[in-house]
Amino acid sequence: MNRQEVGKLGEKLAQKFLKKKGYHIRETDFR
Repeated sequence: MNRQEVGKLGEKLAQKFLKKKGYHIRETDFR
């Protein structure tokens, strides 16, 4: 896995986690 792929996976996990907590985020916040 290269760094970009890891970053994308991290984004998805973070979004799922934050959505569970009631936060709404944009993808651009992680780039």
